[in-house]
Amino acid sequence: MSVFPASNTTNGFVREIAPISLFGPRGQFVKTIPSNEIPRSKLTGVKESPNSFNRDLNPIIKVLQLAGIIPITKTARGMWVYSPFSPLMIYSVCLYFTMLVILWFTTGVKLQELMATHRHFNAMFFVFMAVSYFLIILAIPFVNWPEANSIAHYLSNWTRFQEKYCKMTGRPLNLGLRRKVCILMCVLPVLIFSFEVIYQLTNGDEVWVDWWVAVKEWYLDVVRFYVVTFWHLTCGALSSAARNLWRNFRKELAESSRHSLQVIDTHRVLWVELSRLVRQTGFAMTYTYGFYILYMFLSLTFFVYHTMSNLARQLRADQVLMAIECCVMEYTLYLICNAANNASRDVGDEIRDGLLEARWSSNEKSVQKEFDKFLKTLDIFPPTVSLGDFTIINRALFMSLATMMTTYLIVLLQFNMSSSDSQGYNITLQI
Repeated sequence: MSVFPASNTTNGFVREIAPISLFGPRGQFVKTIPSNEIPRSKLTGVKESPNSFNRDLNPIIKVLQLAGIIPITKTARGMWVYSPFSPLMIYSVCLYFTMLVILWFTTGVKLQELMATHRHFNAMFFVFMAVSYFLIILAIPFVNWPEANSIAHYLSNWTRFQEKYCKMTGRPLNLGLRRKVCILMCVLPVLIFSFEVIYQLTNGDEVWVDWWVAVKEWYLDVVRFYVVTFWHLTCGALSSAARNLWRNFRKELAESSRHSLQVIDTHRVLWVELSRLVRQTGFAMTYTYGFYILYMFLSLTFFVYHTMSNLARQLRADQVLMAIECCVMEYTLYLICNAANNASRDVGDEIRDGLLEARWSSNEKSVQKEFDKFLKTLDIFPPTVSLGDFTIINRALFMSLATMMTTYLIVLLQFNMSSSDSQGYNITLQI
């Protein structure tokens, strides 16, 4: 018999997740969630959905859809699907070719003129790195679209995990990312618009804005910064889920001391699902963020070299803005590595430390054995974020990239100083 009889249950959500008994088919301790315990939104007072990941990150995902980066759609149940013939995919293809036309007439023609009139090191290096700078737009069909199905499957796994968490703990998983997303959605567009307008106004002798160039640069900035924002928030959601899981684990142990074994086993199963999500974060977006890290590395190397070589000759307002953008790009690269590092630490090391402390504070042999099983599970399923097993994304990767960039800059500056025709030559990035 169901805990909540269908004839007396008016809340559809409770009726959907009500289990047959207090213990699931595998023996996990399963709790139902009464309707009066479902949290309500502070803004609307409406009971919140257990799928807080889709709810909180929905504005960021919408921007990525409008930019044609991830052409995936959400079903009524909250699952994500990808179809190569969907209206969103057709829109993404049209937008891509539109941006190619704008990119050719605002950048390609000028690069051809530059290659025809200048043959020295600075000009050739500038052409090569300018093409690399816009690779993030050119590579969308080859990097982002092939992974759309994997990303849709990954986002759907988040929905399944939250439903399972809500069913087994009796509480919805509240990630608490809504305020951060609202702030980012207000701040990022203003910063992107303002920076590009100011840069164009300070880049030449005439005070005017080439709006076609501005559209190209705005689209480029949206792709760059919102892709990083999505990664940062996704890793933050993993860390928040780990903290919620650990808080609920401690609370259940204190309230249900007679069912300690079932509580430990239930949260061990949930942790395995969360650890799988951590690993899938890298596997589902291997090409997207692997390419993005390489792109940021190349662009940052170019920007730093260009800034250093021009600051040695003269100081202009556009050079100062370029130096600021160098700092922003370096910080975004750090955000990618640091967010993945924090997610792995919160899901793995922090929970391991807490389990060890709880294990040694228990005097029951059976409970200690269950804790040992949980700790062994942590070793079997390490929550690491890796790019398809090629490399692990953490702070060590950021330091490795910084060291490599320093080496490349030294070599490039030596080439620049040894070039006899580069003396007094200046080239701007506004193309």
